[in-house]
Amino acid sequence: MQTIVPNHNLSNHEIENPGLVLYQLFDYASLPRLKEHLWQWLRVTVTGGYTKKYLHYNERENLFTFYEHFEKLLEAAYIIYSDRKEELRKQHHQLMQEELSQD
Repeated sequence: MQTIVPNHNLSNHEIENPGLVLYQLFDYASLPRLKEHLWQWLRVTVTGGYTKKYLHYNERENLFTFYEHFEKLLEAAYIIYSDRKEELRKQHHQLMQEELSQD
């Protein structure tokens, strides 16, 4: 059964195989570069520095591209979560029980 993703930006192929979104994200940029984009996004948001004075055109374009990848990543994560919700819930409860028994 295919998971319904409200207001999705994923292609049908990406919905069927959400792992492709991970490939696309890390093909777009390395983990350190993605973290740099995330930090820049936060900094610009908090400081209100999203202007030509603070960011060059390429930097603004990179933030938009990063946002698009991030949005797709959230949607892919939702599909994986929805498809494996019961299994993940059981694993989570098992880990919580193991942690409690160690205390």
